[in-house]
Amino acid sequence: MAKKRPLQEGSAAKSILEGGKEPLSWKPKKGLIKLSSQRKKQFEELSKIPGNTSLKELPLFPGNNKFFVKMEFENKPTGSHYDRVYPYLLECLEKIGITPSRFVLIENSSGNATPAFGWFAGKLGYETIAFLPAELSKTRQKLTQENCGKVVIADEEKHGWGVYGAANAMIEAINKNREERKINPSAKRLYCVNHSQVMESLDAIESMAGEIVEQLGGKKLDYFLGVAGNGTILYGVGKALRKHFPHLKIIAVESYERPVLYLMKFPGKYEAESGRKPISIQEMKGKDFFAPGTGALGIDFPHLHSAISLVDEIIMVKRNEAEAAIEELQKNGYSVGHTSAMSYVAAKKLSEKIKGKSLLAIFYDDLNRY
Repeated sequence: MAKKRPLQEGSAAKSILEGGKEPLSWKPKKGLIKLSSQRKKQFEELSKIPGNTSLKELPLFPGNNKFFVKMEFENKPTGSHYDRVYPYLLECLEKIGITPSRFVLIENSSGNATPAFGWFAGKLGYETIAFLPAELSKTRQKLTQENCGKVVIADEEKHGWGVYGAANAMIEAINKNREERKINPSAKRLYCVNHSQVMESLDAIESMAGEIVEQLGGKKLDYFLGVAGNGTILYGVGKALRKHFPHLKIIAVESYERPVLYLMKFPGKYEAESGRKPISIQEMKGKDFFAPGTGALGIDFPHLHSAISLVDEIIMVKRNEAEAAIEELQKNGYSVGHTSAMSYVAAKKLSEKIKGKSLLAIFYDDLNRY
């Protein structure tokens, strides 16, 4: 089980454990709650379910480069790296006084995090509600519905589009619950696990970096290509790998249509180079874009801010390039989704400029999620 670390310098992320127990009362108490031996054993068993995903080398990669891929879609029980995250986050929550008898746990995402959230929280006896974007595919909706007690699809007109809309729907529910609890104080309180905002998510995914180092078996690693996303893997895994490989180059992979990290790191450069503005959320609508994640307006991801100074280069991948890569990977036996395909495209682009190097990327999830 990962251990608590001090807040990272330059990160706006919050720590679940920082405030001590009962953080939601008027007078927070110091220290943390000691879990019962039975509950502690339950968390230990849950934490053993994900992890130990395979590391494979894709053969005959351009430039005589070696391309290794960590198969995170093999994670159990729901098939993504988020399976590593939630057992630890939920244990941290219970250490500050969150319990199934007093709280209903809620979460919002573009559809990848919520299945893992619902599955693990359900095993611990929590009622769960997931808030999802209005445009989310039926496949992703179904996966969350199978694992969460309740699913709320954001109303596009009322809440907005993308992850931003899902967040607005969740905030609306929290405000309504707050008013209801004024009338009935014994009613359970809605509490968001907030996987993309807390420091402990970084601790939880460090196990991935440890496995990679062990699986490489002493082989060198020159480049890590991480999709920017909400920054958790890019920053967390990248930072952990650099401890083992001090000269490691960290490459952020982003959508060309809306490169959020690139816009943050190089203000004004995108428009000057491309002669266009990044695609807006409205422009994404109706063009078969999957839930845009960090492309959603109004969402601020602290781990992505932390990654700004960590990354050495940003490679942007166009939607049509990712689509073509999905077909190519399928022919080679890898049925992976858009995010994984973007990493593959970026690795091939990088290999046009380098020779005889060792590259690593993550295959995040299976194509059946899209």
